[in-house]
Amino acid sequence: ALLQTNKKEYSEFVLSDLRKDFKVMKESGATSTWETIEGAVAFDNAGSLCHGWSAAPLYYIHEFLLGITPLDAGYRTFRFKPYAGAGVEKINGKVWTPHGFISVSWEKKADGLHAQLTVPENCTAIVESYPETPIAKTEIKTS
Repeated sequence: ALLQTNKKEYSEFVLSDLRKDFKVMKESGATSTWETIEGAVAFDNAGSLCHGWSAAPLYYIHEFLLGITPLDAGYRTFRFKPYAGAGVEKINGKVWTPHGFISVSWEKKADGLHAQLTVPENCTAIVESYPETPIAKTEIKTS
């Protein structure tokens, strides 16, 4: 909700908060997202170590950092609109779709973002950028 209100103003706060909380899970070797940051000891030792609503960081990474948002079912058409705020200078990752993976890699340079996308065959990327993090170059390949 904060990012939808004002990405520029709140992106540092959101990313910092996610890093702080999910660093605990990562360093413990977790392979799923916990219900709360306290893990299994939460709620009188009834805390869930696999809780779907706690997976918000995955949405944040896909939607805002990688910049991938489905525009129709199965990502047949999707938006590529990465946000390079909060000190993130480069990133790479993959988003699973029923048609195969969408692979993303971008780096922030002096003239803007330089991006590479690998898109499953028969899928279409709509490239957009935020005014404060413009895309200078996009290379799109089909897999």
